[in-house]
Amino acid sequence: MKIKYILIALLASMLSLRANIAKADYDYDYDLYVVSEDTVEILFGDNSKIVILVNSKEDLEKIQKYDLNAMLKELNVKVEESSDESKVLVIEDETGKKYLKDTTLVVNEKTRNPEFDAMEREFDREFNSNNSSRENYSDNKDKYDNWWENTENQTKTRVVRGQRTKHRSFMDFGMNNYMSNGSFPDQNNEPYTVKPWGSWYVALGSSFQTRIAGKLGLEWGANLSWYNFKFQDPSQKIMQDENSVFWEPATEPNPGKSKLTATYLNATLVPVLDFGYHTRIKNYDDGRVAKYINHDSKKFRIGMGGYVGYKIDSYSKFVYHDDGKKKDHSKKGYYVDNFRYGLRFVLGYDDVDLFVNYDLNNLFYENKGPELNAFSFGISF
Repeated sequence: MKIKYILIALLASMLSLRANIAKADYDYDYDLYVVSEDTVEILFGDNSKIVILVNSKEDLEKIQKYDLNAMLKELNVKVEESSDESKVLVIEDETGKKYLKDTTLVVNEKTRNPEFDAMEREFDREFNSNNSSRENYSDNKDKYDNWWENTENQTKTRVVRGQRTKHRSFMDFGMNNYMSNGSFPDQNNEPYTVKPWGSWYVALGSSFQTRIAGKLGLEWGANLSWYNFKFQDPSQKIMQDENSVFWEPATEPNPGKSKLTATYLNATLVPVLDFGYHTRIKNYDDGRVAKYINHDSKKFRIGMGGYVGYKIDSYSKFVYHDDGKKKDHSKKGYYVDNFRYGLRFVLGYDDVDLFVNYDLNNLFYENKGPELNAFSFGISF
């Protein structure tokens, strides 16, 4: 449906025309004439008139849904902008919904305004560039101040632009250790004391960050991780029997390394306060609202959440020297718990995070080994 000013009364209520004009602060005297069976004229003053063309009685009922106030305001703008002495001014609505009363607009690609699209593309090029930020946007303050305004309470949303969820592949690399009742095993010279250098924690995974609201986001994903516990005394071998896991001195000559490795498949969920999130909302005179979401990775983020993991492998490795370097691998399981769960803390900037993981459950099954809570820390990139 195409609406023109010369048919403007198609969008007005015949039964409430006088009231609508009064609300619009247009204090006009008018007369209404039925010119023909499908035409109604509303005369203003001496030479002004509104012409209504209708095809049926149903059309007269439909025009009650339209807002004459909005049409008169736009007409007033047209008159002010007109640089010639045109006798006919036209306002158009391709969708037939532009002047509906109390209507939230839903606009599809077929009804997009080319002029608006050009402005959108220009803004997208600047606002969604790789190096865009709130500060960069402020450099164009004079250019955009005349058409941006705060509309936090606006309920009419035309379109949301920008990615709400972003993906990245990552690698965690750091060191790991464990604690027993809040203290390190080396305080009591335990045989399972870990040597920090060489006890590497490695994780390879894929994660997503989804914006929830404001600066709040949610990081979620999955990864494959390896705990490597390298024992401080390389002569101490981890052993197991039918009841528990234990350590005993090696009989092999010249021990070089002794360690326990556990591999887990993990899922993470970490709420993040990300200062790189910012939005802009544009409110149009006709009621349309466009909301732009942008994320600048060159901002700080901080978060804390949790993870759960399932063990897919655990084994020991013992290296000694006897006419050359020799290795002894054993995949007995060593009563390492099949599940792990704990807390994860992240502090990041750009594409790099610092992380700390702390397991809330014991490394070994209950009564099958020492009560140890594993943890890891390092860098994620």
